[in-house]
Amino acid sequence: MAFRDGLGERRVTKDPAGAGVEALCLRRELAAVPSFEFALRERVTRLAGFRHAYYGRIRAIERSTEFDQTLTILSDAVPGIRLSALLDTAHEQRLTVDLDVALCLIRQLVPAVAILHETARDASHGALGPSA
Repeated sequence: MAFRDGLGERRVTKDPAGAGVEALCLRRELAAVPSFEFALRERVTRLAGFRHAYYGRIRAIERSTEFDQTLTILSDAVPGIRLSALLDTAHEQRLTVDLDVALCLIRQLVPAVAILHETARDASHGALGPSA
């Protein structure tokens, strides 16, 4: 299964032990900037001890040996439905996201982001951002 977003393409596979692994192959434009890789690795090191059920643990950052030198982030796959997929489906099927649904989402998102910010105040999360 592949999913493309503003950061790149995400693929979910299984490791030899059968656990889910998400591979985020970053866009070439990001990977081509030398300071981006340095900053990414620094942030991953800083957040290495952060654990929460809503967040996948980063296993590794790899740069392929292929011609394009793709930069890939490997992390534990988190079970559940991607928020963007849920909202896209609701939009495509012209379903209204009512107050109960919105409150359910907010009750999950806000505590998870608050816990992230307790560890790293300047960290951000891709689930929250301006709408298009």
